This record gives sequence, C-alpha cells and structure tokens, in this order.
Amino acid sequence: MQIEPLDPQFLASLKNSQLDAQNKTPIALIAKGGEPLRDTFRCAVSGEEILLASYSPQQQQSPYKEFGPIFVSKACKQNQKFDLSTLLNDDTETAYLGSKFVVKAYNDDEHIVIADIVTKATAMTKITEYSELKGVAYVQLRFAAFGCYAAKVTRT
Repeated sequence: MQIEPLDPQFLASLKNSQLDAQNKTPIALIAKGGEPLRDTFRCAVSGEEILLASYSPQQQQSPYKEFGPIFVSKACKQNQKFDLSTLLNDDTETAYLGSKFVVKAYNDDEHIVIADIVTKATAMTKITEYSELKGVAYVQLRFAAFGCYAAKVTRT
C-alpha cells in the first residue's frame, strides 16, 4: 500500500500564488519542533521555516468533505508516492506519525464507511482490513489529538 502525494496544484498555489485550499494566505511560522510536515512525511525541527495552510484531501462535494490545517515546509516540496510500511516503521525523532492515529475508510462517493483509532503496531492490519472491504476506495489517516489530515492510503 502506498501514501498518495499532495495535490500538485495545491502545492503550486501555495508556492506561486500563496493561497491555500480556501484561497487564504497560509501562515508562515517558525517551527517549535514536532509539527508534522505533510510534504516531506517528517516532523519539523525547531527553528525550521514552515507554512500552516488549509487543505482538503477530498475531491468531490460530499457531506464528508472537510478542510483542515496541514503543515508543509516553506519550500512546498512535491512529494512522491510513499510506501506505507516505511511510514509505520519510522521510530526516529522526526517520525511523521505518532503512536496513535485515526484510520477512516471512504467509498467512491467519499463518504466514510468505517473508522477507528489505531496504534502504529495495529495500523497495517486495520488499514489492510479496511482496504479489502467491499466498496472502500481508499483509507485516510488523521492525527488523533487534533484530527488533522495525515495521509491518503491506496492499494498498489
């Protein structure tokens, strides 16, 4: 399974037009350290220049479409598809995912089918289980404490 990259048009808009998904100027910050950078799949280090922007991973209009905050590096790096197991097995100081996070399965209409809170140890089993359910198009990961968007997981 793999993590889908951020929408390239979103990153281009942040970088060139300096507008986020809600056509607002992102907030430039100096990292305190630990902010999850969605464009690099790591946590920021103290003193790093970062942006806080609004983002929606859902493409369709749906009652479940939500906009929320994400952090990206000031450079707005375009990430590539990323291996899920690499993310789940990262225990370094700047690991992107925390010890607990939310797993949500969505259908083709981008409605939530099922959701749960998992640990890194149980995540792959739950994500695989959800991905194999009839009607599930993709799985989304969200940070447990603040509910911010972490990643979109698709089958390879």
